[in-house]
Amino acid sequence: MDKTYQILAFDVGHKRIGVARASSSVRLVEALEIVESGNHQRLLELLNLYQPKILVVGLPYNKDYELSSQAKFIKTWTEDFLKIHNLNLEVVYQDETLSTKASHQSSESTSKPVDDLAAKLILEDYLQEAL
Repeated sequence: MDKTYQILAFDVGHKRIGVARASSSVRLVEALEIVESGNHQRLLELLNLYQPKILVVGLPYNKDYELSSQAKFIKTWTEDFLKIHNLNLEVVYQDETLSTKASHQSSESTSKPVDDLAAKLILEDYLQEAL
């Protein structure tokens, strides 16, 4: 029987990063928080706290299912973040094309950031497809 492990998800943006988590066994996804994109210290604290085996990162595609300019930014940001902090994590990129729109629809207010809810949706999609 496989050992239970944690999975974190990042919804990376230029200003903010939404963070969500789940356990591989329970598969109940929890939106954790929204972190300012420059606050690497807080992201490292969350990684240290949850010790994830997998980091799921949302990646938006364009209508032709090609990487958008935002997707290229996200991949570069993720690779740089891991390299700068010498992190050895399995990274899985998950299509997040509609996650922000869906998170706004599920939120009570469209005026406040919903990056954590977008990360939650990204992780839920990943769990449905992968595990």
